Amino acid sequence: PMGATNPLAHDQSALAEGRKLFVRYNCDGCHGGHAGGGMGPSLRDQDWIYGDSDAQIFDSISQGRANGMPAWGTKLPQEQIWQLVSYVKSLRSPHEPDPPAQ
Repeated sequence: PMGATNPLAHDQSALAEGRKLFVRYNCDGCHGGHAGGGMGPSLRDQDWIYGDSDAQIFDSISQGRANGMPAWGTKLPQEQIWQLVSYVKSLRSPHEPDPPAQ
């Protein structure tokens, strides 16, 4: 939703739940085990084609994107999409659950 703010933005449990969903829904199958990239783009880098605001990430997950990103909006409840947004936003931060080994 355009301009929407993540209602779970300050919920630490949403980060861990988002990580579980990232693996459960096979996001890692395209974006890599810790979102470092694979067939799909890295989610760990600084520059994102479709933007990195909460609302833009929500829309990317919900509506899908050209070149391979499926739309999950009809398959997942909004709360799970927001949990995924929380996890993706936590990447590269000290709050990232289960970060990759250095």
